[in-house]
Amino acid sequence: MEPSRRRFLSTGALFGVAATLTWQLWGRRPLQADPRHAPQGLAPAGYATLVAAFDILLDSPRAGARAAKELDAFLATDGADQVAELSLALTLLEMAPGGLLDVRRFSALPRDEARDLLESWATSPVGVRRQIHSALRKAARFIWFDRPEAWGDLGYDGPWVK
Repeated sequence: MEPSRRRFLSTGALFGVAATLTWQLWGRRPLQADPRHAPQGLAPAGYATLVAAFDILLDSPRAGARAAKELDAFLATDGADQVAELSLALTLLEMAPGGLLDVRRFSALPRDEARDLLESWATSPVGVRRQIHSALRKAARFIWFDRPEAWGDLGYDGPWVK
């Protein structure tokens, strides 16, 4: 049987569709929940991404986990209006860190790659990426440096008025 152009193109198209579906299903499978902390405001996948991002932005796994836990607790109560927007931003960061064709997850990247990726988002030509990076950076720093034990790192001795 001699191959024809039509058969070659239809077989290639079917293979492409099958590969795309496989990539989408494998790359988008649910994350395992963190057994140490059940999120209150965010879904487990969003919470895992938030912890990974705060870990990089605060340059400390302990500080990142603690700040993420505090932000999650705030979102469960007073910040419930912001959960949808933050969840969408975290999903974009988690599922497409290097672009739509990148099948890696942000929370699974090695620390150095995750740091480089977040730095690239800070100067990205895509405005949404810059906004997500800026919002996460500001939130992480605000939460972490709001605590009295972190004030010494800044040379701040506390408020003048109680």
